[in-house]
Amino acid sequence: MRLKSRQELKTWLHDDSLGGKRRVILTNGCFDLIHPGTVRFFDELNRRALKMFGPLQCGEWGQRRAGCGEHIILVAVNSDRSVRSLKPGRPINKLADRMEVLNGLKGIDAVCSFEEATPLNIVKLVKPAVLAKGGDWAEDKIIGADFVKSHGGSVWVIPYSRGYSTTRIIERIRRGEAQR
Repeated sequence: MRLKSRQELKTWLHDDSLGGKRRVILTNGCFDLIHPGTVRFFDELNRRALKMFGPLQCGEWGQRRAGCGEHIILVAVNSDRSVRSLKPGRPINKLADRMEVLNGLKGIDAVCSFEEATPLNIVKLVKPAVLAKGGDWAEDKIIGADFVKSHGGSVWVIPYSRGYSTTRIIERIRRGEAQR
């Protein structure tokens, strides 16, 4: 599900017809190129969610309707402008395309975007039960971690999949190198 505005996100998170306020697992990033490391990240995120919050109530991964379980996985994606401010020469793919690809991955319930250089405003709006990032981030460097913990939430650092880095893939393509 693609949530276009902050108000739409807020309404969806508190929609009683979908079970009321949900336990949200939030992650964020540019998600410029999806690679096996990205897929492994979301697989591990879903495994941890299942362990922490219990079984889903409406189907297997990839078959569930958004918001039908005990928790939801929400992905906040940097806008094109936000990516450009952080990573010169990027994004490779425009925001709408990045969001469409993420919407197609199993286990992701909703995708939203943010314009700012950091996700702090989204973190404060959502007040997630869990804030998750990849293992290339130290917990003390994760933006919003202190806020989430101050509200009784958890911060998960999902192990990094060695050999899979969007930046390295882009560098390799620019050099004309094949994958080894």
